[in-house]
Amino acid sequence: MRKICIIKSKRVPLDLEKSIDGGTINFIYIVKTLQKDKNNEITILTRNEYNDAVTEIVIVNEIKMVLLPYEKSFDTQIMIRDYQEGKSFCLSVNNYLESNSFHIIHTHHWSSAIQLKINNTFWIHTPHLLAYAKKHYIDFLCPNYIIDEERNILENSDKIIALSSAEKFDMLKNYFIDEKKIFVIPNGISELFFKKNTNQRNFSNQI
Repeated sequence: MRKICIIKSKRVPLDLEKSIDGGTINFIYIVKTLQKDKNNEITILTRNEYNDAVTEIVIVNEIKMVLLPYEKSFDTQIMIRDYQEGKSFCLSVNNYLESNSFHIIHTHHWSSAIQLKINNTFWIHTPHLLAYAKKHYIDFLCPNYIIDEERNILENSDKIIALSSAEKFDMLKNYFIDEKKIFVIPNGISELFFKKNTNQRNFSNQI
């Protein structure tokens, strides 16, 4: 049995069905694809957004979902808040990994891998938009310690999934990551995007 641990710090639907954003669609697709192989035993680690002080275990379609405690941050800056909450969540992840071993670990977003202790386990990381990109292209306040943490995550992971060629370019140019371990796989698009809205009024005759 191949034991796979998927770590996503937030926005994990408990039913593994309702997609919230492109990253969640990507995440759900990966989980369902892995589940098709009966040799895979999947565990999902995410933060407990319903009771942040305790650990709870939920079984969804034979997948073990572990909701871990974390400390909420009330910082008004998004990146700093993500770092503070991610760091406390990853402390719970490290505690869980001390007594649970896996063959593969796949982390989603840098806030799912802050100071993560992974030993003798194949590590895949998907950034879901680099912190570097948010700082330099969206002008988010992003302290250097977050950039340093992201660099550390990218350097130590065995394989990286970039969501675009542009993201891969940023990893190569700004973090000097080995190109051989970066694979470009775009985010998913919800099927709702392609469905025709039958309630929409027809304005073609009025133009």
